[in-house]
Amino acid sequence: QGAWNVIRAAPAQGTGLGTFGLAYWSLMPPQYVGGQHSALHAHNTLLEIWADLGTFGLICFLFFLWKLWQLILVSTARQSWDSLDVARCGLAIGVLDFFVHSILEQTFFETVTAPFWWIVVGLLTGAASMETDPPMRTRSPHDRLRFVGFPLLLAALTGGMTLWLATADVWAGRAAFLDRAGRSQESLQAFERVQQWNPFESRYPFEAGERWLKHLPQRSPAEAAPSLAQAEQSFTRSVSRSPWWGYAWMHLGLVRWQLGQTSQAIEAMRQAVRRDPNLKEALTHLASMLQTTGQFAPLKDLAQRLQQFDARNPQGWFFEAVTWQGLRQPARAIHTYRLLLERAPHYYPAWFNFAELLRQEGHEGEAAAAYQRFLDTAPYDQEAQRARAHAFLEK
Repeated sequence: QGAWNVIRAAPAQGTGLGTFGLAYWSLMPPQYVGGQHSALHAHNTLLEIWADLGTFGLICFLFFLWKLWQLILVSTARQSWDSLDVARCGLAIGVLDFFVHSILEQTFFETVTAPFWWIVVGLLTGAASMETDPPMRTRSPHDRLRFVGFPLLLAALTGGMTLWLATADVWAGRAAFLDRAGRSQESLQAFERVQQWNPFESRYPFEAGERWLKHLPQRSPAEAAPSLAQAEQSFTRSVSRSPWWGYAWMHLGLVRWQLGQTSQAIEAMRQAVRRDPNLKEALTHLASMLQTTGQFAPLKDLAQRLQQFDARNPQGWFFEAVTWQGLRQPARAIHTYRLLLERAPHYYPAWFNFAELLRQEGHEGEAAAAYQRFLDTAPYDQEAQRARAHAFLEK
């Protein structure tokens, strides 16, 4: 609908090559209110060419496609069946399949994929114009049927598969639209349809899991349990299809942690770190889980890895201090806390842990000062009342 609005604004001359995104923004469909929707491409090659270049440009492009296909048929009809014919078949199928897919996607205009189409078109044009070694012979009706029918059959199969997979993208777009409109249940049902159309793509169950989690903050724990279970199933399906996807493993670990599946959550988070060693967010979550469960030996290694990412980031130092604290080495823990708080005096979790450790070791004066620094940086934290009580008593 948005592309049609752009075409109607300038049907003859078009809006200009590469200007679809700007024109679409200015002619946004009325149901998208508040400027929350934009599109760089029409997800349909013919519509975007029509919108950019106008009617005459679309006619020229269609004429180019017709001449290209005509060149293939004419050139092969007058040559013998050899290995060059097989190459022409493969190139022709590739050109057709890419173009059919671009009817429902933007691959024709992406800088990574679009050049390949033009390269294959160039190879196909060159191969179609090449002459085979003499003697030449006229192709028989059987040869014509074999050349024309076989590639058309393969093109129909590949094109049908492309349309089948592209239908899943259409349903995914509908699910995203319903989600933006606040119709969450209909959005989740649409994602179920998406996964029925394309049972191989890992992105769709991942997005479904995200939508199950989206409405959790507004629910009580008892009401949230079914949604968490659905999200866990969706993320499990996603990692089963793409075991290398560390980000999906991380989400699976977080959901299992909320469900109380401690060991499975830690294992999923380990998988996330193993699949994507540079996923700092997964490292942080895994360190927090190990801290909560008292697994301090592996926590020390994670703390050092976090410090390697960014020595100025306080999280690595914090988990190292927690590790020494858990391993009953308070002197090293106090030293690490001091280094951490010199680098990041705003990091209030460290102030609270530091104050607690100082109080346990009998340093009441320093503990009271640390409690006060904690209250200065986080006066409304859940530990604030406890900190106020200790700070008052030790003063």
